[in-house]
Amino acid sequence: MGLNYHFKPYDTFPMAERWGKRGAFASKSGIFGGLSVQNLNDYYLGYDLEVVSGVQIMGGVNLYRQSTLAAGYKLDITYPGTPTFTGPMEWSKGAYFGIGLNLSIFRKIYGAATGLSTSTTSAGGGSTTGTGSSN
Repeated sequence: MGLNYHFKPYDTFPMAERWGKRGAFASKSGIFGGLSVQNLNDYYLGYDLEVVSGVQIMGGVNLYRQSTLAAGYKLDITYPGTPTFTGPMEWSKGAYFGIGLNLSIFRKIYGAATGLSTSTTSAGGGSTTGTGSSN
């Protein structure tokens, strides 16, 4: 889950027109920051671009704190009982790519896929829901 921030006036009319073609691109690009709702210490930071109204693509770096294997662990030995192989925590990093949808678009897709009613009371807004993967 995360938030994106666009530096120029965004999704506004008629202000968006005064920026011209170069400004239109600038108003569609921004930064994205987020965190995992499944894992603690799992963060995302990157670039965000609105490709069509209400749909963003994003990519950047993923930082994740995870445990390592304990020192002295050997693959060719069978360890009796229930040993723990958890070592110290370390930060790892990788790339991520994601797609963000305007909340009203996400509700429609989710409702169609699950058969659940997801009524929307607003006309859109800037809220997004993102999905992505990292390695």
